[in-house]
Amino acid sequence: MTDEWNPNVELAASPNDPGCEAVFRQQHEYVDALLASAEPSQVYPGVESHLLSCPACREDYLGLIDAAERFAPAHPADSFADPDP
Repeated sequence: MTDEWNPNVELAASPNDPGCEAVFRQQHEYVDALLASAEPSQVYPGVESHLLSCPACREDYLGLIDAAERFAPAHPADSFADPDP
């Protein structure tokens, strides 16, 4: 019967979706571009659509955004600086 709902077809990612592994590798760059007011979807096509369809990657993405907003003024290298130069 062809009228049955097939979850594998109906829930399939879009053809330009790079998948979880690729998005995981690019997320920090995507967030950096977003926070720099660039157009990350132009540089990383498909990431935005993947983030909309994948709850796990979206959760990681939102965590990166939160961390970047909280710690943006901090410079990790400063914590290793010699206090008495």
